[in-house]
This record gives sequence, structure tokens and C-alpha cells, in this order.
Amino acid sequence: MKKKTRTVTVLLMTLCMVFAMAGTVFAGTALTSRDAAAKALRDAGLTRAKACGLEVESSDRGRTFDVEFTRRSDGTDYEYEIRKSDGLILEKEVEYAHRYNASSKKIGEAAAFRKAASFSGKSLAVVKSGTIRLTRSDGEYVYVIKFRQGRWHYECKILAPTGKVIEWSKKYR
Repeated sequence: MKKKTRTVTVLLMTLCMVFAMAGTVFAGTALTSRDAAAKALRDAGLTRAKACGLEVESSDRGRTFDVEFTRRSDGTDYEYEIRKSDGLILEKEVEYAHRYNASSKKIGEAAAFRKAASFSGKSLAVVKSGTIRLTRSDGEYVYVIKFRQGRWHYECKILAPTGKVIEWSKKYR
């Protein structure tokens, strides 16, 4: 009887330790708002001193952080959605500051696809498997390229006269 009691006690103590350790491990992986801001700044290649207007808000029923800031040097805007549980960047949107260009000149679809591939680091075949559309936005001609790879959805907006990327986003779905 004593042996049975000791075995049950050891088993219960072991289970308590496992649950206590699991709670510590899971609690330790959750991101704080400060961690989310640091992760977004690091992904953008910026330090806190090189960013302004930094805002971090809890969203999606408390499961994610929305982080927004602007690069001081050129006014480029960044928006991130970061999952709290593991720090995965679920969404990244970048709007690059640029000079207005009303020219009707165009670099062409082939060049726009190459630019999007080069910018995204994806193969030209992956980018070309998506769609391209020439549109006029705020008086400027812009190529809008949308493509996906796995669960990631990408969108790239390229200024048609110059080939400059003016907006970039990737979303995990």
C-alpha cells in the first residue's frame, strides 16, 4: 500500500512540474507591446531614434498587435500586424514617400514584373503567376501586381513612369 501511495505521489508531483513548466514556457513566448514594436522596427531596419509616430495597439480580440510608425528621414510609412503568441509578422504594409509623377510614360509590364520580383526576393515565375493591372491612382499611372506563394499574399504598387515601388504589402492567410 505504501508503494502505491508513493507511486501516486511521485506521479502527481511530476504532473504538477510538467504543467508548471508548460505554463512558464507558454507565458514566456507571448509578446509584449514593447517586443512587438522592437520586432517591427528591426524588420524595417530602423532604430527607435530613426522612427517617429510609433503606435502599438492590441487588436483582433487581443491576439495581435498593430504597430505603425514613420521613417524620420523620408516619411516612409510602415504598418505591421504581429501575432502575440509567437511573434509572427502576419501582415506588413509599406508606403514609400515619393514625388508626384503625372507622366503618361510607362516602363511596361515585363519591367514591372521584374521590379516586383527583385524587390520581393521571389522568383520571376512566382510573381508572373499573379496578376498585373495598370491603373491611375491620384493622377499617377501605377502598376498593381498581386501574387501569392503558399499562405502569403503579396501586393506591389509600382510607379509606371519610373519603376519605383511606392507601396508594398504581404499578408499571411
